[in-house]
Amino acid sequence: MTLFVTEIQEMKRQVSGWQASLERFKSGNRLLVAQRYQFPNEWTNIDLVEGEWTAFRQILKRKSDVMDEQIPSLQKKILDEERAVEGRIGEIEKDWKENRPHQSNVTPSRALDLLAIIGKKITGTKQEWVRICKAKELLEMELGRPERLDYLEEDLQGLKGVWTELNKVWTLTIEVINETPFSAYVYKKVKDLLDGATETMKEFKDRLRQYEVFEQYKKIVQDYKKANVALGELKSDAMKPRHWKELLRRLRIKAGFNELTFSHFWTADICKNQKEVNEVLTQARGELILEEFLRNIKETWAKYELELAARQGKCKLIRGWDDLFQKIDEHINNLQSMKMSPYYKVFEEEILPWDDKLQKIRLIFDSWVDVQRRYVYLEGIFFGSADIKNMISNEYNRFKGIDSEINALMKKVGSKPVVLEVL
Repeated sequence: MTLFVTEIQEMKRQVSGWQASLERFKSGNRLLVAQRYQFPNEWTNIDLVEGEWTAFRQILKRKSDVMDEQIPSLQKKILDEERAVEGRIGEIEKDWKENRPHQSNVTPSRALDLLAIIGKKITGTKQEWVRICKAKELLEMELGRPERLDYLEEDLQGLKGVWTELNKVWTLTIEVINETPFSAYVYKKVKDLLDGATETMKEFKDRLRQYEVFEQYKKIVQDYKKANVALGELKSDAMKPRHWKELLRRLRIKAGFNELTFSHFWTADICKNQKEVNEVLTQARGELILEEFLRNIKETWAKYELELAARQGKCKLIRGWDDLFQKIDEHINNLQSMKMSPYYKVFEEEILPWDDKLQKIRLIFDSWVDVQRRYVYLEGIFFGSADIKNMISNEYNRFKGIDSEINALMKKVGSKPVVLEVL
């Protein structure tokens, strides 16, 4: 109805102008005829134009007469349409107030989708409202306010602008980070992406920076930087599968380690749960110290060789006892210190056997050094003089048997001088 009234009234207003244009066309046509101008075949005859114009005037008059007769009815219909559109405007204003995407609780892409949906409603309703206002003006009714929805359009365009720019940051930075598998995570790479996002947001125009959502997303980027620091610490050799299992349990992350991405930790609010992360990290680092101590002990004794001294015409004997005992005592003390550690329980099954083994090595070589010292002393007595053999033949023969045993033993030691092999 509003479209009908608007079109009729607009045509009535423009009739005089169109009539003047037709007169100019007729005058031009007469001039061309007087000049004996050869009209092309596709030329529209002025008589045909005048005929169409006359028909148009007649149709317009009939429509106008009908409209004039029904003005009261038309005015009522316009008012009915106005009330209906006002109702829709009220709904749109309420919807805009309640669902206007101006907070960071939605992603930029979702916000732009919402703005597109609401924007379509605003644009369509505004067109109807403007037509009603125009119809009221043409029907000489009380004037409406065609600019009523302008403030919503302005706010919508402003929000669309800031969300569009934020979407670029989100797509090129945050989404890339979120989708990064933790196995491929590199602290420096993520840091560079976030620093780039910060610099991009600094270049936003002032009219975009005034929106609250800009500050909120600026904070989100800062929080991602904090989360990146936390993840950078977790990317440590100290973190073993058992530590990851415990951390994921504490953070309530259901994914397995090989399925982890940055977004899992962000969703679990790793910054808020920093205490839990620090506790697991402290445990892992403490256990790593014990693990390295234990590995050092294992590696040392797996290749520690006894130092043998060659003697002309005689069997080799062990020397370097001070270094040997110093190393044994050092590692025994380390194992005792490890037993005092709060992380001892994890390595108890490895530490106890090694403690027992080193204690036995210490006892064996305590006896060995004493036996070797006495052997060297008696060797000088029994083999140093031929008379001894006759003077104390029984003792000589006994020592000779001992000498054979020691020579056989030292021959084996010489072939495999590694301490653990000797034992």
